[in-house]
Amino acid sequence: MIRKIFAKFPNREAVVKQYLSDEISEDQYELVRRQVHTASGDYSRVCPSVYFAEKYAEKGNNVFFYVWDHRPSPTPWAPWMGVVHFTEIQFVFGSPIKDPEKYVPEEVQLSADMIKYWTNFVKTGKPTDFWPLYSKDNPRFKYLSLDQKETGSGPHRNNCDFFRPYFGFQ
Repeated sequence: MIRKIFAKFPNREAVVKQYLSDEISEDQYELVRRQVHTASGDYSRVCPSVYFAEKYAEKGNNVFFYVWDHRPSPTPWAPWMGVVHFTEIQFVFGSPIKDPEKYVPEEVQLSADMIKYWTNFVKTGKPTDFWPLYSKDNPRFKYLSLDQKETGSGPHRNNCDFFRPYFGFQ
């Protein structure tokens, strides 16, 4: 499947090796599917966002990076897809607050937190006092979900480093 997704990629076998190690066999369907999904997401969304954030920070701008890591209660997407791109927007615009019967109570609080982060950023240029600045040399970001609001490093640093030459970012 990775070979099909990356059919026009200059070195698709390198992508296969990056995401499907020799320890993963073809009969490990769930793991293979998750890795294919990760490879596609890294190439199309995660790594380009990382490269943009790095370049923007290099120009002297403050960058605050987060990874949305929560599957909303009302979601049409299959569980194997994990957290789908753009699902945090319903939390930014307060859908769990406006329509709480569709969400668990913790999601209402998460929505209130997201609104606070975004409005603080608009007002002050910083989401919160505890949010680290992001840069290539210090790639600190926040994981945002129901049970964690911790800081991580990366994200997907190894995979994004793999794709750097293909995107022209060294």
